[in-house]
Amino acid sequence: MKNKIVLEHKRLNNMFDSMSFFIKNSQNSNVTKCSINLMAKQLKEHFEFEENIILKYDSMNYLYLKNKHDELIKELYAITNKDSFYEFLKLMEIHDKDVDIPLFKNIINKN
Repeated sequence: MKNKIVLEHKRLNNMFDSMSFFIKNSQNSNVTKCSINLMAKQLKEHFEFEENIILKYDSMNYLYLKNKHDELIKELYAITNKDSFYEFLKLMEIHDKDVDIPLFKNIINKN
């Protein structure tokens, strides 16, 4: 279980690093928009992965996690420039620290 979660986060971080380059360096709004759409697709897949684990091992926290994920997707689509992208990355860090780590640490420790 732990390995799957770690590998999934590495995959997501690698994708974010790649897309971050385009968002940070592009002057073309279409490139930024395409990058955000690709990030949203990947992030939704990642969130679905996490939500399925929570549903299986900690169903009482499923709606909490789902709502937090939905909020992040809305924030991602609200990105209009580099500054708002940096703000989104900060939100993702806060989410990991305050939501994901405690929830998944609890699951890993139980299993």
